[in-house]
Amino acid sequence: MARRRAGTWHGMGALDELLAVAGDAIAPGSGLPDRADGVDESLWAELGELLARRNGFYAFDSALHVLSLEEQIRWNTPDGWRREWREEWDGCWCFAQDVFGSQFALAGDRVVMAEAETGERDQLADSLEGWADRLLGDTDYLTGRPLAREWQAANGELPAGKRLFPKLPFMLGGEYAAANLGAVDAQEAMAARGDIFGQVSHLPEGTEVRLRIRD
Repeated sequence: MARRRAGTWHGMGALDELLAVAGDAIAPGSGLPDRADGVDESLWAELGELLARRNGFYAFDSALHVLSLEEQIRWNTPDGWRREWREEWDGCWCFAQDVFGSQFALAGDRVVMAEAETGERDQLADSLEGWADRLLGDTDYLTGRPLAREWQAANGELPAGKRLFPKLPFMLGGEYAAANLGAVDAQEAMAARGDIFGQVSHLPEGTEVRLRIRD
């Protein structure tokens, strides 16, 4: 007998289930460029198949943003937000993000989640099918959906291309609360995080910090 998860017959795969609850495609279906350095061939093929089916989408109250091919190419350029991070994101092809900007990425033969403020990576799966299964099994934790709902109830729909950015960074004691969050362009948010990370990453824990905010 087919088993059920959250009311859905599991005769379909996890990616099928994810697409069933996701929004419309951001752009028409498209292929992928040449495989990114260091990414496993089978994972790259899986990503191409996903984008051919739906070329970017939002899901879970916009907490999950799977980037379209065009967005991914811009997002992963070394001259964009990655420049502020130097080598911290090397070997990652970022293809999706949670509501706070933490990245889901292909790294070698694994799908990882890389924390937005530190780049620290957590291995989630060895396939996109496995990644989708993890998302469906622990949606709130892996996407930040509860705070996405809370923030949007107070402020309106989260605009496309924006993520929730803490006024006081989480790594410096900022609260995971809607009052500490604002909607910021995702590229600008990641660049700002890289700047902050560069200022504090070498400091001993407990050091008093005064951030320098650049225009």
